[in-house]
Amino acid sequence: MGLAGVIRSWIEGGRRPSADAVRATVPVRNPDAKTEIREDGSAVIEAPLAGPAKGMLGALAKAAKLPAQRQFELEQVGAFVWEQIDGKQSFASISQKLRERFKMNRLEADASLAAFLQTLGRKGLVVKAKGGRK
Repeated sequence: MGLAGVIRSWIEGGRRPSADAVRATVPVRNPDAKTEIREDGSAVIEAPLAGPAKGMLGALAKAAKLPAQRQFELEQVGAFVWEQIDGKQSFASISQKLRERFKMNRLEADASLAAFLQTLGRKGLVVKAKGGRK
């Protein structure tokens, strides 16, 4: 189960993973995502859409010539976290850096990071997580 699945089951009240399992996971970016860091510390991420729509929606999207890419804007904290997601750093490591940089306590950093990673997972920007227990 990927990090998004672990966090989703935890948030939705399903089988609750241990805190150690969540903290040991290593999030991995979508390799097709391209990042532009702005001078103010924010970022723009461009990534391919999850997949082509099918049926009526697919036909409408094709007729409207909708782009195959989507852009996401991240403010400074989100951009900082995005830069930390390198496929090597664990949830715990990223949380620690978040606490140091933005003067958060552990609960604030862990909760914010979990919610943010879940959102990135839903958007297809974080594609999997390594490590942790299932």
